[in-house]
Amino acid sequence: MLSSVSLALVGVFSIDYHFSHGIAALGYFMLAPVGFLLIGSGTKEDMVRELSFACGVAALLAIFVLPFIVLALSLNVGFAVPELAEGFIISAWTIYMSTKLLKQLLMCQY
Repeated sequence: MLSSVSLALVGVFSIDYHFSHGIAALGYFMLAPVGFLLIGSGTKEDMVRELSFACGVAALLAIFVLPFIVLALSLNVGFAVPELAEGFIISAWTIYMSTKLLKQLLMCQY
């Protein structure tokens, strides 16, 4: 839930508010993967646990390691590449979990 609040704050503090926007974005990009790790550690379902851990670790690596790779390669892209990579990882987890929950909901109705 905290990562969702941070994501909403990214919209409130547009790029014009450099510092506030950066703090809100960093909050989202750190809290979402930590949430995945917590979900993975709290579930008994193997597939959910493995996917949550894999996405959590991959997303943290994307936001903490990719910026150094981008700097080392002298690419002038700022944080766009690490944010995009982590965005895809977060989206993959969200789509999987949404599909899983929707299937369970539909099965309960019959």
